[in-house]
Amino acid sequence: TVVLVLWPLHIQKLGWASHEYAYLEIASKLLVIGGSLAYPATVRSLGYRFTASGLPVAACMTSAGAFLHLDTTLYGQAVHVINALAFLSACGVMKVCYQHLTTLAVPHRLQGRIFALMQTLVAVGSIAGNWFGTRLWEHETSMTSKGTLPFLMASSMFMLAGCLIAGLLAMPPPCGPMPVTHIAEEGPED
Repeated sequence: TVVLVLWPLHIQKLGWASHEYAYLEIASKLLVIGGSLAYPATVRSLGYRFTASGLPVAACMTSAGAFLHLDTTLYGQAVHVINALAFLSACGVMKVCYQHLTTLAVPHRLQGRIFALMQTLVAVGSIAGNWFGTRLWEHETSMTSKGTLPFLMASSMFMLAGCLIAGLLAMPPPCGPMPVTHIAEEGPED
């Protein structure tokens, strides 16, 4: 949410206007669609554990590459576009990934409640991202320039989420190992 709210402001710093932002938005939506279509093949080749923990780490790296260093040269703009589009694609595929894993890990009778909880968390995160992002946009520290602190915080949270997910997926469930017969058909066991 922080990135979606503050991206137009960051693009203005690069010297771009609303037309460039519109083209980037179209490209980001197409990449999310492409990433969602490639998700099953990614899970088959990398496994669901690596995919689920690797997507937030990829989002962290691409967010940092896109927003933490402002460079108005053609090279800097290209680096920003590539990383920003990769970040938005990773975030779109992350939603698909976690919904997929929820359908595999949660009993059928609880899935409605879990999906409602997930949507509540998305809404709370959206509110927090809007609130903190807009208030921290003007903040400047000795480590960050004006307008980069919200992106640094978002990148850090994605890295933390990736590490937490990797830790949770590496731990065996408390009631014994989860049957992986239907998961094994979709990808290798991590």
